[in-house]
Formats: sequence, structure tokens, C-alpha cells
Amino acid sequence: MSAKSQDNVFHRIGQARMKWGLDLPSDFAPIYREILPSLRAHEMEQRLNSCPVGDGDRFECVVAELFLRLLAPGVDPLTSERRYKNAGARGDLLLPFSLLGDEVRVLREWKQAHGLRSILVEAKNEKKKASVEDVKQVFVDMQTACAGNLAFLVARAGFTSDAIREMAALWRGNKGFIYPVDEMLLLELSRATPAQGQQLLFRHEEIARKKFRSA
Repeated sequence: MSAKSQDNVFHRIGQARMKWGLDLPSDFAPIYREILPSLRAHEMEQRLNSCPVGDGDRFECVVAELFLRLLAPGVDPLTSERRYKNAGARGDLLLPFSLLGDEVRVLREWKQAHGLRSILVEAKNEKKKASVEDVKQVFVDMQTACAGNLAFLVARAGFTSDAIREMAALWRGNKGFIYPVDEMLLLELSRATPAQGQQLLFRHEEIARKKFRSA
């Protein structure tokens, strides 16, 4: 990505701070271009660790900021939505691709493999593990949002074995890939630079597929 396009992306993220009220960076002078990823990674881990279990609103904002940072410039913070309307109901996060989506390799490959046009995320910040019902709700959201055949289920407490089997059944039936993200992976992503985070997403996607094969 060129310096000019990166500055434009960072400017748009700065504008999104006012729209979402997120703690997104507002100063993107070129001198900070090299140190920004590691600085933001450090801040992201702190924000995640300081978010108490049960605070769904705050958790959604932290997860949104994490995805926006890791996938820039491929997702557009100005058209992204929290608590978006979806066929009469509401989903947690919908992050549409930007015009620069194809510049991010992981998004380019998901677009080709899953017809992905937006990143759909369900974020669960609860003491209990995500259940089969949670998986089914994400699947319904994925179908009605028409964003593609891949969605993220972020569950801080992890997933029940039945939930994993449900995700596996959907994947084996070619109905869609629900990408499971637990707290351990979330922490890994929060410590990563965008390049490292995208590699982590590739690696854990394959780990999830192996788990689904044996479920």
C-alpha cells in the first residue's frame, strides 16, 4: 500500500472516531507510520484486558477497533456499523469492504473463496461458552445480511463442544464458514501488527478447518 493511500485510510479511521465514539487514532503524521502498528497493538491488548466480562457494549467497541486496525485499508470505518439492522433484528458488527479491499490479501482470498463483501462479527462477552443457539444465530445473520459465506463468532469464554460440531456441520455442508475466535486468539490478535494479525487469521482459519474435520 502506498504512503498516500495509507494516510487516506488513517484519515478515514480518524473521522470514524466521531461517528462511532471509538478510541481510534487521530494523529497520523507520516513520521509515525513505522511505529504506529506496534504502538496500537500494545494499546489494544490493554483495552481488551481492561474490558470486564459482561460489558457487551464496551467489548463490541474493542472488537470493532481490532478488526478495523488489522484489516485496514480493506474495511471502511465510515460505512461500518455496530448494532446494524438485519431483517428486522440487530446484529453486532458489520464492516463492509472498502474500495481498497483487494489490497489486503486475506480479504482478497476470502472474497474469492466465500463471496465475502463485508466482515460480519458476533461478539459474546459472557462467562458462559458460546452455544449451538449462538452459532445458529450467526448463520441466520450471515444469510440475511448477504455479506458472504464467512462470519466471525467472537466468544471470550470459548465454545461448547456442541457449538463446534454445529459449525463443523455447516462447513461440511457447504453452508458457510463460521470462524471461531476465543479469548486466546483475541489476545494474540490484539498484540499483533496488521501484517502479523492477517497471518494469524490465515493460520487459525486452517486450524479451525482441521478441528471441524474431526468434530
